[in-house]
Amino acid sequence: MRTVLLSISLIFLALLVFQSCSNTNPESNNSATADKKQLVDEIKQLEDTLKAKSAFQIDRNLAKDLINKNVFYAETYPEDELSPGYLFRAGNVAIGIGSFNEAVGFFEIVHQKYLNYDRAPDALFLEGFTYENHMNDRENAKKCYTDFLKRFPEDQLAEQVRIVLENIDKSPEELVKSFQKK
Repeated sequence: MRTVLLSISLIFLALLVFQSCSNTNPESNNSATADKKQLVDEIKQLEDTLKAKSAFQIDRNLAKDLINKNVFYAETYPEDELSPGYLFRAGNVAIGIGSFNEAVGFFEIVHQKYLNYDRAPDALFLEGFTYENHMNDRENAKKCYTDFLKRFPEDQLAEQVRIVLENIDKSPEELVKSFQKK
């Protein structure tokens, strides 16, 4: 009897959750629009505050709040045209506070999920750059740069990426010698 009651309770709860999630009431749509605008305003305010404070030193807590708001927006509104930009900026802020793994993850989402976003090539480049210069992971950097040239061979960064790939495994001495030859 107890199992039957538990099953009925779970079914009722599931129906209640389903009903609330599928609410297409116009008032709830207006509320969602207001929530979205409020979130955009909060992100803008955090960005402005961080920029004003970062002239002296980066406020890590404020930066983390900004990253979290950007990610929350992208997760809540994944199809919105602002989402890839917020993830891209989250990646840049993450680099600024030394959260390189996080930054790489954000850049990867941008160039893999938002293929038509105009900064997708930049995101892939920055992923490789972060691996190479901040994480000293040349293998993953090479993968990113090679992928960049396959996917975006005509991009304005393509020539720079080719040069990086040619030189990524050279020691500083070898680099100096190769530049002296030119």
